[in-house]
Amino acid sequence: MIKYINELKDKKNLLAFSGGEDSSALFDILMTCNIEFDIVIINYNMRKESMKEVEYANELASKHKKNIFLFNYNNKKFDERSTRDFRHQKFKEVINNYKYDNLITGHHLNDRMEWFLMQLTKGAGLVELNGFKGLISKDNYTLIRPLIETSKDKILNYLKENKVKYFTDKSNFDESYTRNYFRHQFATKLINEYQSGITKSFEYLDIDEDSFQKLEYLKQPLDLNIDNYYVVKKFDNITDIRNISKVLKEKFQYVLTSKQREDIIKQKFNIDIGGIIAIGSNENTLHMTFKSKEPISKEYKNIFRINNIPVKNRSYIFNKLKK
Repeated sequence: MIKYINELKDKKNLLAFSGGEDSSALFDILMTCNIEFDIVIINYNMRKESMKEVEYANELASKHKKNIFLFNYNNKKFDERSTRDFRHQKFKEVINNYKYDNLITGHHLNDRMEWFLMQLTKGAGLVELNGFKGLISKDNYTLIRPLIETSKDKILNYLKENKVKYFTDKSNFDESYTRNYFRHQFATKLINEYQSGITKSFEYLDIDEDSFQKLEYLKQPLDLNIDNYYVVKKFDNITDIRNISKVLKEKFQYVLTSKQREDIIKQKFNIDIGGIIAIGSNENTLHMTFKSKEPISKEYKNIFRINNIPVKNRSYIFNKLKK
């Protein structure tokens, strides 16, 4: 149910707590997992239950010997942006002043779906669509959402089964707030019907984005400056396949099939593709050129070997050097 346990162990963690379903469940889960953490709570002073939630937070902090940081929002302007800015500002103050490594929040799968749909309607790209991730590195701390793959229904079931006390914020049902509108009209219904597929899609989005961010073009060996010769850094099989796919599509206008992707891994990234593209690999880099059968002189064979140029790419490079 919870992710990123290893990232939380032996670290100084701060839990954003509200007394609601999500943060109350997460508090209990973190305790069960023996994760050390303190709590921070914002009192927006907009509901009669607010003081009871603060009292509950203080009771938990006292019972479990945790530091608690309480901030009161007294601004008369009460909208999503103003309250969010205040919340983030106070969280950063605590993190900076007390040197916390991680900020933990109770955001879950339904929240991520809401964000995705909201960005989709604005006309967003991959980075924006996938901006609501489970682990995000900030300037001096890491934002961690351990429940990012857990649906709201499962959180409610956990609370019931483990008899965990929590409060329900009735403002979450007010659809005049954009997020609530998307939650009740679209996100919850989609999660309830297609949870497995949606979870898997978000996993693929994370892999795709990480892979694209890891695509790094390197200098050609010997600074050859040869056209249609691309060298990229190696990472792992999944990332390398996606990087090769991106290079072939953008530079060679060639789209890999699923079978070809499997064959590339089986051949340990040394393979001819479609009879026209040569993919070669050494310990640290991947090389892509057009395929060539040009015989190579003994002198250049030795040069290529010394400079660790993959065998699959040598003929094309030699042919270009001759011209």
